[in-house]
Amino acid sequence: MEGKQLKDEMMRFSFPEESRGFLQAAGERLFSGKEHEFAEAALYAYEESGYSDTHLMTHCRAIGEKLDLSPYTVHVLLLLAESQKAEKIYDRYDPTGNLYTDTFTDLAFKVRECMDVCGIIGIFPVGWYHLFFAGQIVRLGRLEYELTVMPKGLEGAGKPALSIHIPSGGGSFDKEARVASYVRAGAFFREHFGELFPSSVPAFCESWLLYPNYGGVFPKGSNLASFREEFDIQKAIPDPGFYDAWRIFGAYAGCAPSSLPENTALRSAMKDYLLHQGSTGLGLGVRSL
Repeated sequence: MEGKQLKDEMMRFSFPEESRGFLQAAGERLFSGKEHEFAEAALYAYEESGYSDTHLMTHCRAIGEKLDLSPYTVHVLLLLAESQKAEKIYDRYDPTGNLYTDTFTDLAFKVRECMDVCGIIGIFPVGWYHLFFAGQIVRLGRLEYELTVMPKGLEGAGKPALSIHIPSGGGSFDKEARVASYVRAGAFFREHFGELFPSSVPAFCESWLLYPNYGGVFPKGSNLASFREEFDIQKAIPDPGFYDAWRIFGAYAGCAPSSLPENTALRSAMKDYLLHQGSTGLGLGVRSL
């Protein structure tokens, strides 16, 4: 991947300005000389594995050790180098390229998360981007939609459905933005996957936001509270380890509840909840589009 191409892709996906210079310099090291062979080998293996994210991260660790870079930094650079191979998949649905750009802007959101949580310019989640290279997920407005099947334990289990994902960026999370996204998604999947969704489009969301016990954490009338109201929450999934703590507390996620910051209304409410109740988990909710 040439330097100009890397720069252009970061601009296209709206990478945080403070990340671009560092990634540009790291990219020049990774994609030149002998190091370029390591990158090519990693991407070839990624493709041959059917885009196994775990497989790719193994290569990221090895390359990171050779170049004295975080594997998270290598991860985002390799994903950027591979990203254009997915463009033709998304262009089948939108030849303007906007759908591809909007969907892969998720890379920029994940870079911001990594900076906030780990203090590293890179991407840390593993097990996510294979969906993008398969064209199995699209971002339509404020939300992302994965083509899959309804999970066990929910009404319509095993039948085609959309899994709704909530990116950490992309504009306001107010009701107007969410409804506009639902409308776009319903129209998009009926148009392009009409054989699966001839009428309504069943959808579900698995998220900490829908955990039933968190109802009192979100102020009535808030965006997060109204989001919960848009789903029929049918199942609770306990998570004693509270994996999603990083989404709320960032770099402080590993702290004891008594030491957690409370500098926002959500952090304050969740800290109080953890101190007095403690049960953590996710919820599975369903709705139609």
